Amino acid sequence: RTVQEFRYIIEPEATAFAALRRTDEQMAEISKACQDMRLARNLEERTKADTRFHLAILRAAGNDLLVPLGVLIESAFDHLFRYVTREGEDLDHAQKLHEAIERNIRLQRPEAARNAVRKLLVNTDRIVAGHP
Repeated sequence: RTVQEFRYIIEPEATAFAALRRTDEQMAEISKACQDMRLARNLEERTKADTRFHLAILRAAGNDLLVPLGVLIESAFDHLFRYVTREGEDLDHAQKLHEAIERNIRLQRPEAARNAVRKLLVNTDRIVAGHP
């Protein structure tokens, strides 16, 4: 619950800032992590790419305080993503939610990016609660 609360507090706004401030290099990092999630051959690869995706967005937000926060919670993200990416989750649905975040950051649409993150968080809540 603590990690999800943190995500609700930080990620929607950080993602909106990323949509406004991201460099081409940062965008490439976000897009690559999203693609790596789609192409992952196992849970380990997917989880690592998922964590890279979210940390790259925090960096792209352009606020120096977010970077150490992201590093601090990296293992917590990793643990959460490993849990929600277990057997039975609709990975295709989760992937589409991540791709919507990536697309809206790329197109520099902060409001749409913010909303896409909120949809992903609600989906994660459902999985954690055992109601996929």
